[in-house]
This record gives sequence, C-alpha cells and structure tokens, in this order.
Amino acid sequence: MLKTKKDGIRLSPFFFLSLSLAALALLMHILCAKLPALADFITANLSPVFRVSLGFASALFPFSIVEGLIITSPAVIALLVFLARRAARDTKKTARMLSALLSVPLLLYSLFVFSFGAGYYTTPLADRLALEEKAPNAENLTALTALLAARAEACAEEAEISVGPSGSHMPFSYAEMNTRLIQAYDAVEEKHGILKNFSVGTKPVALSHPMAYTHITGVYTFMTGEMNVCTAFPDFSTVFTAAHEMAHARGIAREDEANFVAFLALELSDDPYLRYAGYMNLLQYVSNALYETDPQAYRAVWQTYSDTVVSELRAYNAAFKQYSGSFASDIAGSINNAYLEGMGTEGSVSYDLVVHLAVRYLN
Repeated sequence: MLKTKKDGIRLSPFFFLSLSLAALALLMHILCAKLPALADFITANLSPVFRVSLGFASALFPFSIVEGLIITSPAVIALLVFLARRAARDTKKTARMLSALLSVPLLLYSLFVFSFGAGYYTTPLADRLALEEKAPNAENLTALTALLAARAEACAEEAEISVGPSGSHMPFSYAEMNTRLIQAYDAVEEKHGILKNFSVGTKPVALSHPMAYTHITGVYTFMTGEMNVCTAFPDFSTVFTAAHEMAHARGIAREDEANFVAFLALELSDDPYLRYAGYMNLLQYVSNALYETDPQAYRAVWQTYSDTVVSELRAYNAAFKQYSGSFASDIAGSINNAYLEGMGTEGSVSYDLVVHLAVRYLN
C-alpha cells in the first residue's frame, strides 16, 4: 500500500496503476478520434489481442458471464454497502476501499478503448471496400427492395422454409448456427480481407423474454468478449443478430457497418437459411427506408412479395408488438442512443444507415 505523508491515509496501488492506464487510454481515445490511421492500427493490431483472448476465455463458460453478473448484482451491491458501512468507521480503510473500487471503472475504460472503442474512428467501411458513391432514392430503393424480396423467396424455396404464426424456424440447433456463422465469416475475410477472424460463437441469453422488453436484441460485451443474443424473436432475426454481434467481436464497431458485415457474411454462407435470414433482415431496413421516401412505391412493391416473405414479416411484427410500449425500452433506447452519439456516430438511427451501404453495394 502507498501511504501519504500528511495523514497516513493509504490508497490501493491498483488505483495508481489503473489511473495511469486510464490516462493513456484517454489520450489514445482523443487521438483516434482525430487520426483514423491510428484507430485503424489499434483496431487491426492491438485490439484483437484483447478481443480474442477474452472471447476464448469466456467461451469456457456455457452461460453468459455478463448475464450472471446482472442477475447477481443485487447481492453484490448489498455486499459492497455492508463493507462500506464497516469501513466507514475507519478513515484509512474507507480510503483503501474507495480507491480500489474506483480502479474498476478506470480499468474498464482502458479496456474499452484498447479492445473496442478505437473501432468507432476507423476508416469508413465503404472506403475500405471501395464502394461507389451512391445515395438512396426512390428508384434504387424500389429496385433493391424487389431484389431482396426475390432473393429471400429463392432461399426460402431452396431451404424448404415454412412460416407459421411465430415465423420460420432454422433447421439446425443454436450451436450449429454458430458453427455455420463462423464459416461464413471465414468467407468474408477470404473475399474482402477486412476482419480478424476467430472461432468463438455467440451465447443465447437465458432471460431473453425479459430482455426483449428493452428492444435490445443483442449485446457485444467488451469486458468479457461475449456475444449475447436475445432469442425471443423469430429465428431469422436471431440469426442476423448473432451475425451482427460477431461483426462487433471482429472489430466492426459502428452499428450500420456491423449490420452490413453481418449481411455480407450471411450472403456468402453456403446455407440457404442463413442467406434467407440475411436477405430478410436487410429487406426490413431497405423497405422501411422506401416507405419513408415513397409510400406509394413501397405499397406497389409489397404487392409483389411472396406469401412466405409476407408471413415472415407479419410474424416478426407480431412478435415485436408484444414487447412494445414498455418503460424499459424507452430507458434502454435513451442510454444506447446517448452512448452511440458519445462515440461520434449518429446515435440509434445509425442502425438504419446500413441502407446507404446496401445501396452502394447491391445497386
């Protein structure tokens, strides 16, 4: 322990270590926001060391560590309050305890910057893929909506998909889905060379139904390297969410880019259901953009959808509706939006910006 000359108060040595690391992380955070080349270097060379190490370590546990921490948080908080009340009787113990506790958020911030946060400031994915500049408009959105619906239907026929009231069901287990997604990401790296791949899958959230009320369908947790997926929605959405979180785990931080890379992986998959999930999810984003741009064109394209596509979209809307209107979704949405804006993105609307990438890639 380190001791001050004034009053004999001792602080945890971890506090000074964590403070130094946090100061370095803050400097890197500021520099990355101004220098995309530095963000590119950290994301490509330093961050994978943390992400891969944490991903493999957390994969040793068959359950979500973060979910376990959330569930047990009341007991942890109660224990901390008990210890704080005991330490409050002794100024020296109080200082040691508070400095040790403060070390935790400082270390987490440092881990965030070096493992994931720098990815928000990298060279835009559209530039890395050399996509031709093209803005969405009624004409190209109409064409793209029709194209995605047709491709989704073709995959549905190949996979012999049937859609019931709860949507379609993937013809394999969750574990097999992870295996096929990892293989799909290998194909993305082979074709585009934009990722650092590793063979760790996502984890289904045990309390998916309560989580669905927050409208959060998945979370990449940088502190454990886990990719957590809410499974309360139809399977085609679960597949896309898992692919989206895998994109985050591979260093794609921005939400529109994670959506797009998820689509790239699913489109390159050998499995028709995974391709179907990719086309259906991107169809939702593009058709929503078309509706906002030209409602009449949207209604005309809707008339061309197959029964499978229409049934799947209606099943998703029905599933989403049962979790709508909750106070939890408002709180979670506000927090997520504030976080994304703090990272220099457009906020929650950035998810929808995948449409801009899709128009440039597919038209």
